[in-house]
Amino acid sequence: MNLGADAGRPGFCGIEGTGFEAGLVTGLGGRADVVYHRAAAVGVDWVLRHPLRSLETNIQGTEHVLRACAAIDGGRRVLIA
Repeated sequence: MNLGADAGRPGFCGIEGTGFEAGLVTGLGGRADVVYHRAAAVGVDWVLRHPLRSLETNIQGTEHVLRACAAIDGGRRVLIA
């Protein structure tokens, strides 16, 4: 995770996990004002060798993040990068 510039900001809390950890995503979303979703399958070679897994990572992981943030009272803004 490349968050060097953000790590020193007041109130910043970086948590490393995956979008497949629905319980983690749900639990943390309620503590955040904004969720930065930066998870994705990376690397052309890896994506070409594992096309289905790449799609699962990108689509299902993002779905868990979006559903968890939408389920919180008032919702949460999600920034996807």
